[in-house]
Amino acid sequence: MQKRELLVDAALQQFQSAGITKSSIEMLTKSAGMSKGAFYQHFKTKDDLVIATMDRFYQLLFENEPTHPTSANLLQARMEWEITYVLKQRSFIYEVFALYPIGTNEAMNQVFRTNRERLKRWRQDAILRTFPSKVTNSLDHLEMLLDGMLHSYLQRMMWQDDQLSPYDSSVLITKAAEALVEADLSLPKTTNPVTVDNLRETVQHILQATSLSRDTRTLLHEMNKQLSTDEPSIIIIDALLERVQTLHICDFVQRLSLQWRRYTSQIKTNKE
Repeated sequence: MQKRELLVDAALQQFQSAGITKSSIEMLTKSAGMSKGAFYQHFKTKDDLVIATMDRFYQLLFENEPTHPTSANLLQARMEWEITYVLKQRSFIYEVFALYPIGTNEAMNQVFRTNRERLKRWRQDAILRTFPSKVTNSLDHLEMLLDGMLHSYLQRMMWQDDQLSPYDSSVLITKAAEALVEADLSLPKTTNPVTVDNLRETVQHILQATSLSRDTRTLLHEMNKQLSTDEPSIIIIDALLERVQTLHICDFVQRLSLQWRRYTSQIKTNKE
């Protein structure tokens, strides 16, 4: 792990235990086991470090997600994990929003915008896996409804010390989503169909990354070959994509995964 990453991880723990305001640069560097001079090699100010820790906060949400046995309970499991994770870091979140209200710091705003999109795709992936072939065109609306429900429960837990557990909350949210899907309420279509060209374009974006390993590039080139055939093999691409996700994590890989889920859902819907 690089020194910058060590400092950010140590700072996140320090901010959670002692608070942002009460944590001096000396305390932060000491907790990371490095000198004050090392701090200024990576960050100009303490504010810059706080912004980096907020980005790391989101990154850990995705990286530390527990494994799930089936796709059928993926949405509930992710909702439970998101609630659990946020509640665990509540004191850090309180202080971030108190010190950096929305709209007052452009760098922090960018962190929020970028990770909101990542969070949206992460949830949409769970929706598609939980309700395959049923929500392809209303995905954006359903995710927004879930977002509203989740935040309502989180606010009660964080501000009112509600005794409802993360598990119970996640079950209620998932049941509400299931009711909407099964009732076929015909939510407005906000998502354009995914095409093979869209998939190949995203693969090309990933291939442009300089940090790709040789194995990852080989897998992506094989995926491109499959997508170039008249009937791409869902089984083969599923396997290739799963392997790519274990080797390389980035926004475009996440986007590719979501696009592929939507594409396969479209195929199932058309067959029905």
